[in-house]
Amino acid sequence: GITVRVLTDLDALNTLPGTTIISAAVIDDIIGIIVLGVSLGTGNIYLTSIGVVAFFIFILSFYTFIIEKLSTIIERVFQSPYSYVALGIVFVLLFSVLAKILGLAAITGAYFAGIIIGKTKEKRIILENIRGMGYALFIPLFFVGIGFKLVQEISTLESESHILLLQMLQSPIPYIFVILAIIGKVLGSVLGSKFLGLDLKDSLIVGFGMVPRMEVALTVATLAISILDFTTIDATQIIYSTILLVLISSLMTPPIIQAFFKK
Repeated sequence: GITVRVLTDLDALNTLPGTTIISAAVIDDIIGIIVLGVSLGTGNIYLTSIGVVAFFIFILSFYTFIIEKLSTIIERVFQSPYSYVALGIVFVLLFSVLAKILGLAAITGAYFAGIIIGKTKEKRIILENIRGMGYALFIPLFFVGIGFKLVQEISTLESESHILLLQMLQSPIPYIFVILAIIGKVLGSVLGSKFLGLDLKDSLIVGFGMVPRMEVALTVATLAISILDFTTIDATQIIYSTILLVLISSLMTPPIIQAFFKK
């Protein structure tokens, strides 16, 4: 992410606030993905809860007992690096389908499939090839899809409703949303860091380092709109507010972190 790039440029990735940000960001993403999977899951809440437990028992068992043996077999049978990439994609898709069957969001399965792939011997080959495919095709398509979704929501409004849309975009609500999101992240991270024994400066670095919201926030917003029953105005405002949060949080973080490390 942006914070990692800034810390790397400052040669501060292995400092106490740097390692704290990395660890907290991973935990933050995992918790977010789990909550997303449960909240956007389908079916009865009790069946979904059983599905969550079953899914994580399966993930833990697979990660602990199976993946290393499977990695050895794959290395013996398949010689081409492209085979590893194809198997990695199939693996992600299978976990996504499994999560969906158990009542969770598909992104939950995909996320944990990525964590498991990170334990394999072939992870570097898979990562290098998937990264190229991602930046060349899938990531641009993801952002194109978000832009298309916003335009689609706007175009469904009747002509006389465009004035209402303009008023919505000019309203203070999205900006209040952004301010509260940033304050909440900074305050929560600073208090947590202080509780763990970091000094005020390091705690503030962690707090502002945790601010940037990128693909996870956009994914959550897009999934929520596609699954839940929002009005066109509400859906448009959610997308607009999320994009605004991504832009502001991404632009404000690098200079603030650099300023703290220069002190």
